[in-house]
Amino acid sequence: MPAYNVPQFIDVEDKIVGPLTWKQLAWTASGVGMLVLLWNFVPPPIFYFPAFPIAAIFLAFAFYKPQGLTLASFIFYGIMYAFRPKQALWERPLFQSLPTRPKQNEESIKPITDKRLSPDTLRDLAGSLDSYRQK
Repeated sequence: MPAYNVPQFIDVEDKIVGPLTWKQLAWTASGVGMLVLLWNFVPPPIFYFPAFPIAAIFLAFAFYKPQGLTLASFIFYGIMYAFRPKQALWERPLFQSLPTRPKQNEESIKPITDKRLSPDTLRDLAGSLDSYRQK
């Protein structure tokens, strides 16, 4: 019987450049690209005001993992939760459809006329209820 190597750590992403995964590399590269574009079109004293929030946002998307998810997945799930319809399970619907039974003839329905129990039947019933409580 041949031996097969079972891959381990399949939930860990592959590292592309140093300790960076490809998603982290893409986020940091796009953040750097945006900062380079901003540097070319805005004078240097004004550049620093938007540069710090942009760098913080892109670094957060690259490295911050709330609840073990990437920030992009976390925000996506939050948006999906906000816009998805919610149903309260403890509320009953106003109108509940009842299962339909086939109609029976009135002759086939026999009313119970004798509602008396014999002492033996009553004793057996009480004994079965007491034994159920003791279990």
